[in-house]
Amino acid sequence: MSETGAKPGRRRIWKYLLWLMLAGAMALAGIGWYTTTESFRNLVRERLIATLERMTGGRVELGSIHVVPFHFQIEVRNLTIHGREQRGEVPYAHVDSLTAQIKILSLVRTELGLNYVVLDHPVIHIILYPDGTTNQPEPLVKQVSQEHPVERLFALSISRFEVRHGEMIWGDQRLPLDFAARDMSVDMSYSLFRRRYDGNLLLGKADTAFSGYRPVTWTAEAHFSLSKNHVLLRSLKATSGRSRFQAKGTVEDFSQPKVDGDYDISLDLAEAAAIGVPDPVKGEALVAFAVLKPGVSDDPELRKALARRITDELGKALSPRTVEIVSELPKTRNAKVLRRVVRAVYLGADPGDLSSLENHSAIDALERVRPS
Repeated sequence: MSETGAKPGRRRIWKYLLWLMLAGAMALAGIGWYTTTESFRNLVRERLIATLERMTGGRVELGSIHVVPFHFQIEVRNLTIHGREQRGEVPYAHVDSLTAQIKILSLVRTELGLNYVVLDHPVIHIILYPDGTTNQPEPLVKQVSQEHPVERLFALSISRFEVRHGEMIWGDQRLPLDFAARDMSVDMSYSLFRRRYDGNLLLGKADTAFSGYRPVTWTAEAHFSLSKNHVLLRSLKATSGRSRFQAKGTVEDFSQPKVDGDYDISLDLAEAAAIGVPDPVKGEALVAFAVLKPGVSDDPELRKALARRITDELGKALSPRTVEIVSELPKTRNAKVLRRVVRAVYLGADPGDLSSLENHSAIDALERVRPS
């Protein structure tokens, strides 16, 4: 083929490419225009409402929705989820404004990735009914087969998550919510047989502000199950600086909570642990043990302050019956507190195998505070 004959062929190829680019540009322009129309907003609105109602089982209301397509950003205003509460009561969940930006690469993955999510004035309202249940609705999911009785509701990874001026209403108590978190991962599934939610939460870094206190930076990991009148906390781990908190247990009957579990707290300035002991009224009560830092003396007011601190941090349901001050707690070589040994010695029972105990002198310290 001559050089003269090849040039028209190249020109045709460039012409086709030019037409393709023009067609692509026009298609993008058309998509961009369509996303600004009322029809597109109604489509997104209907899909979002249907998805939330399927996931939560509640009735969803949505005020307005605004989409910025080429920024992959969405803003929702006045989002409300109604649960089992009566007409006229504060709804199960409401948020004045929700703004989120989707990660482009997550569109081809099973887990939805978000660059950021900002909730402005979210309110979570939990009503405690006399039968021990709450106003939490049940997801509208259907069993596909006997082999898949559990349906995943969602799986999210969020680079930045903010809650501004939020509030949680639990019965007649109000808890302010105002925090920011980074590298957050959460997933939730629903078991049709057991009629419960199963969830996992990981916070890479969170900054929380409490009224009257300086902001606290912490990380956390939680694995839990939640049903109408039962909470199973399989594992909760939280750290802030050198402080550490670990807990697991169950809560039955939300109207008159019955708590069964244990926790372990290690603070910068002190060390603490707690056990459950028999109680003639409650059935079981908590006794807390604390190790004071050098130079701090034991006195009744200090014990009251420690009890109030534990109650403020963990709630009235976990308020200790008494706080015992000891010089040390029994630990393993990895500095793990042996709560079974604490409980056995305090109750005058056999502590069992002590081969993993590093500091046997802690037994004497516990025996000195054991009730006579």
